Amino acid sequence: MDKDKFSFWVEKIFEEVAHLTTWWISDQEFDTAMWYTLGSLQMWIETTSSYASFYWNQFLMYNSIKEMKDLIERYKKITKKDVEDVLSYFAKENLFLYYVGNEEVL
Repeated sequence: MDKDKFSFWVEKIFEEVAHLTTWWISDQEFDTAMWYTLGSLQMWIETTSSYASFYWNQFLMYNSIKEMKDLIERYKKITKKDVEDVLSYFAKENLFLYYVGNEEVL
């Protein structure tokens, strides 16, 4: 983003976050987002390197490996209420932004 408009865009981001934290998600939006996420997960491991990365990252991060089908089943258990319950964590007063700039560097 253009450094001259940085403050403008940060405020726009906060406005959008505020909108998300106060406006409830419709059933249709939740279903669309859920199916998009599930489809993206499945598409992500279509190549051999992505498949290997999927398992390697699990092993490195958690020292255990779960199958993609198990991950998908966990995602399917997420409810609209679960999502609405965490939205308040994204309210502006709960977010922190640090911006340190130097005209010579920027």
